[in-house]
Amino acid sequence: DPWINPLADGAPGLEGLACGRVLVCLAEKDVIRDRGRAYCEGLKASGWAGEVEVVEVAGHGHCFHLMDFNGDEAVRQDDAIAEFVNR
Repeated sequence: DPWINPLADGAPGLEGLACGRVLVCLAEKDVIRDRGRAYCEGLKASGWAGEVEVVEVAGHGHCFHLMDFNGDEAVRQDDAIAEFVNR
């Protein structure tokens, strides 16, 4: 559905994305990790002039950082998000 999937047929083109940077957080065992990777590739292939940054953590699944928000990988991901936002 183009309302929730920016890569679906009929979705607006990504080349018009109104920001200059995108951060995509992925987890190795996340069932939707491949969709995140596809989104990154779709952005790059679209002609969008921005920068894509990817943070991927090993050994974790979807929303791992909400289950153990003090874990090393959750803290590392939160730090990467904070750095990205504050840059």
